[in-house]
Amino acid sequence: MEADEHYERPARPAVEMMRRTIAVIEQRGASYGPPAEHFGRTCAAINALMPDLLARPITPADWARIMVIDKLSRDAERPKLDTCIDIAGYAACLAEVRHWNGGSFREERQ
Repeated sequence: MEADEHYERPARPAVEMMRRTIAVIEQRGASYGPPAEHFGRTCAAINALMPDLLARPITPADWARIMVIDKLSRDAERPKLDTCIDIAGYAACLAEVRHWNGGSFREERQ
């Protein structure tokens, strides 16, 4: 057996970041529940507290977008890997709250 057979190439930085993102998503899910439920509670509170400020009630998908915007704003001031992981995580949450339908993802209508 050659020595190189046991050598594992390091993952590309983007792949490693996504692995870390998956770990964070799993941990947050265990702590806070599914994004649709957690974001739904947040949106319900905001909608109840600020109805006069909103043209329409915000949704869990809106909240995921707001959090991406917040992370992008933070990244402009102080870039760090954790912010990229958070952005990827909130993008995954957006996909989940918009497209998850009882065990499978549904495609968007054209």
